[in-house]
Amino acid sequence: MTMSQPVQSTTNAMMLKSFFLNIKEEEFQIKIYVKRKLGILARLALVFSRRGLDIKSLEFYSDQCEAMAYVDMSFEGNREQLRSVVHDIKKLIDVSDVQTLKV
Repeated sequence: MTMSQPVQSTTNAMMLKSFFLNIKEEEFQIKIYVKRKLGILARLALVFSRRGLDIKSLEFYSDQCEAMAYVDMSFEGNREQLRSVVHDIKKLIDVSDVQTLKV
């Protein structure tokens, strides 16, 4: 005789993990140097969307030669989320550098 156990959703599991491990949310700022290509902001926002993170602020600055630009983004999350977001952003083709700051 087998007993079935209730299945927890991923969100519930993440909430329990952060509760028991006392993972606190912090505000982080990421500065991303990118090539100015069509759709780069959409691809950056998609990285956050896939992880269920909200972008608190976004600023886009163009270089004098306008071939390169940098994007300042800030969000609230834990260090593990920061690590995974930075890892995914670095994999994007048009990204040349990523710097992080704790606000």
